[in-house]
Amino acid sequence: AWLLPEPLPLEVRGDRPHHGGAPLRRLTRLYRLETGWWEPGRPARRDYYIARSEQAGLVWIYREHAPPGGLERATSFRWYLQGMYA
Repeated sequence: AWLLPEPLPLEVRGDRPHHGGAPLRRLTRLYRLETGWWEPGRPARRDYYIARSEQAGLVWIYREHAPPGGLERATSFRWYLQGMYA
């Protein structure tokens, strides 16, 4: 696996992440990571997936959204490319 120095925001069309203009196909169920729930401030919650990109092959992506009402009320997510597999 190759991690990017910083996650790359992905284009989203119809609630589906796209990379290089093509939709990504999720291959795994979500793997949720939560941090900071025990500290004051804003906790982070991310759902990670392995997906297939037509251009890059297997990629590691995540979605993140923290609306005022909480993740349970989310209607859309921001998607990011975290890394790629060789």
